[in-house]
Amino acid sequence: MALTQVKTLGIADDAVTEAKVANDAISPTEMKAGTDGHIITYDASGNPTTIGPGTDGQVLTSTGAGSPPAFEAIPAAGISDVVSDTTPQLGGDLDANGSEILLDDGDKVKFGNLSGGDLTVYHNGSTAGVIDCITGNLNLNATSGTIVSYAGSEHSIFVNSNEYAIRAIGNGGVKIYHDGTEQCSTSANGLAFPSGKGIDFSAQGTTGATGATMADELLDHYEQGTWTPTISYDSGSGDFVGNVASASGNYVRIGDLVWISGTITLTTARTSFGSHLGFSQIPFNGRHSSSGGIMRGVGSIEPLNYPSSFRTWRCTPAYTSFDASIYWTGESCTGFNFGAVYMA
Repeated sequence: MALTQVKTLGIADDAVTEAKVANDAISPTEMKAGTDGHIITYDASGNPTTIGPGTDGQVLTSTGAGSPPAFEAIPAAGISDVVSDTTPQLGGDLDANGSEILLDDGDKVKFGNLSGGDLTVYHNGSTAGVIDCITGNLNLNATSGTIVSYAGSEHSIFVNSNEYAIRAIGNGGVKIYHDGTEQCSTSANGLAFPSGKGIDFSAQGTTGATGATMADELLDHYEQGTWTPTISYDSGSGDFVGNVASASGNYVRIGDLVWISGTITLTTARTSFGSHLGFSQIPFNGRHSSSGGIMRGVGSIEPLNYPSSFRTWRCTPAYTSFDASIYWTGESCTGFNFGAVYMA
């Protein structure tokens, strides 16, 4: 006779093993009823147990090996341990909520896809702030308004790690450099140049005249002022030397080109003269050696009261003076006006 039914009392306690239960054969409806909100887990001995149900706002946390997890409240200060998560990710925007993100010296904020970051911002403990831009340009963009950078007594821009490009000095000027050497700076009066520097006109075309050769395209000097001429040479009787009641002069220098003018009034008028005079203390020496050389200027001279017989046949700047060959006779001369243009 075939076995058509098995009574519960006829099954031994250890007869139904895991191997005799088909996979996916038990659904929640076959499970023993439990308490609402409880979660099935295992205790330290490996036996099934339940935890819960917890209260509103609690989260399920691990209590470590040897004990089942538990429902616990989130600490009032927030999540206390994000160090253990080595790959945290945000599911949305991070709102600072009026607080700050604090980084210690050496800690960095990195942007970009490179392993080290295309752009890195950090503080190294000694420098106020470091921005490393590994690839591309570092652009500061302002759709409207002004980009403002505040600094202390000096704000500098370096290239090649430690080579000055621009220095902005508090309560002072702005210095501009080329290849690490200062070229110009602002001053209270405008633009200032160090000695030997100036406006470089080399980008413009040079002369194309036959036989002409450009020698210099740097405008490195401008100056204007006054000077006091004196008569230091008289190849005639010599009594012009020291015979000066008053003297005044003006000059302008642009590059190496100098323009001078002067007036000398004699203490004692002269009724005749026919030789050479030297007017010294010119603002800049002429461009030739002290022993003489090629004349690098031109000048003119006239008497204050203009005797009708007054003649000149040589008026040129020399190395340290303005020289004039003059003649008059029969009329008093009380002094001279003169001027010259020469190369310093």
